[in-house]
Amino acid sequence: MTAQELKSIAENALEQQYNGLISNLEECAKQGKNIYFTEELSDILLDKLILKGYRITPVVKYKYSFLFQKKKVKYYKIQF
Repeated sequence: MTAQELKSIAENALEQQYNGLISNLEECAKQGKNIYFTEELSDILLDKLILKGYRITPVVKYKYSFLFQKKKVKYYKIQF
């Protein structure tokens, strides 16, 4: 198997997640927003969205617990 074949298999496996993400982006567009935040985004979906013309920026936010401990949470900001 070549690298291109493996990439196409991975893209087919992530097609359902991609369709869900696109529907969320369309819902945000209907509400008048041009930014969507998501926590999980695989590298293959990241490349596919960049090729489609979306701008993706990694954003780090801190989530605080009640004991003053902070946890770093990585989000992706998708602009369209």
